[in-house]
Amino acid sequence: MKVFRFGWKTATLPSAIVLALLALGFPNRAQQPASGSTAKPVPLNYQTMNLNTLTNLAANGDAVAQNELGMAYGQGKRGVRKQNVEEAFRWFRTAAEQGYAQAQYNLGSLYYYGTGVPKDYQEALKWYRKAADQGFIQAQYFLGWVFSTGRGVEENFKESVNWFGKAAEQGDTEAQLSLGLMFMRRGDLNPDYIEAYKWINLAAAQGNTNAVKHRAKLAVSMTQDQITEGQRRAVQFSLKKSAIVGSTNQLAPPPLRSTAAAN
Repeated sequence: MKVFRFGWKTATLPSAIVLALLALGFPNRAQQPASGSTAKPVPLNYQTMNLNTLTNLAANGDAVAQNELGMAYGQGKRGVRKQNVEEAFRWFRTAAEQGYAQAQYNLGSLYYYGTGVPKDYQEALKWYRKAADQGFIQAQYFLGWVFSTGRGVEENFKESVNWFGKAAEQGDTEAQLSLGLMFMRRGDLNPDYIEAYKWINLAAAQGNTNAVKHRAKLAVSMTQDQITEGQRRAVQFSLKKSAIVGSTNQLAPPPLRSTAAAN
C-alpha cells in the first residue's frame, strides 16, 4: 500500500493505483508537413492511437508517444495485455531525457513511490524539479506538498510556499488553497491572514468547496479591514491574470491533477 497526501488529506492506496495517478498525456499534437510543403499540420490524437502506431512513433523519437506508451504499459491498457512497470519506466525515462515535462513528472513519481524501481527520493525530486521548472502544475504542486510535509526531504516553509505559489499563480485551485493554508500556519512565524485570505478566496471563487469552508473559518479571526484588503489583493491578482491570458489570446491552462486522490 502507498500513502498519498493531497492538500493535507491522507489516503492509503494500493501500489497499482499510483500508476493511475500519473499525468495524463495531451490528446493532440500537430504533425508538421515536410520542409517546403504548403500543407497544414495534421493533428495527431495520441489518446486514440493503437499500440503499434504509438510504438512506431516512440521508436522514432516522439516524446509524447513515448510518454503515452509508458502510460499504456504502466496501466496495462490500450492493447497491452499485461501491466509491465519496467517497460513503462523505460519509456518514461526516454521521454524525460528529451525534456518532456509530463514524462519527467511520471518518472519522478515512479522513483518517489518505489513503483517498478527502488524508492529514491533524491532522484524523484530531481525529475519533479525538471518538470516544475518547465511550469508543469502537478510537479509544482507536488513539490509544495513535499516541502510542507517533510516526506522525503526536510520541511522547508519557504520552498513549500515557492512551489505552491508557482502553481497557484497558474490558477490551480488546490495550490491556491494550500498556499493560503501555509500563510495561515507559517511554522514558527506570525500568520499572514490577509495573504492567506487572498489565495483561499481565489480558490473559493473558482468553486473549490474546501476553500469556501476555510475562507469562512478564516474570516472569523480577521477584522473587516483585513478581509477587505484580502479581497482587494484577490481582485488585483485576477485582473493581472486576465490581462496576461488575454495578451496571449489563450485560455488559462487547466490543472492536470487526478481528482481520485482527493476522495
